[in-house]
Amino acid sequence: MHEHSLIKNMLDVVEQVKKDHGNRDVTGITVELPEFGALNEEHFRFHFNEAVKDTLWEGLQLEIVRVSFGVDAKLTHVSFKEDPLA
Repeated sequence: MHEHSLIKNMLDVVEQVKKDHGNRDVTGITVELPEFGALNEEHFRFHFNEAVKDTLWEGLQLEIVRVSFGVDAKLTHVSFKEDPLA
């Protein structure tokens, strides 16, 4: 299943970004999906929700941005929880 490995790889990158930022809490990610690609938004969301179910990533907000062209799916942004003491 292509979607499973794609999402797993994205979450591995998110984990590394989290570590690189002092293990701050990650609240969401932004992913680009091409309009003319193999994955539509509903299909990707379904597989994403299945992949994060019962993991530390459950509840992670997923924003999908549609682009004209590109790879199947591209992680473009990781959002962190605001530090209330900052």
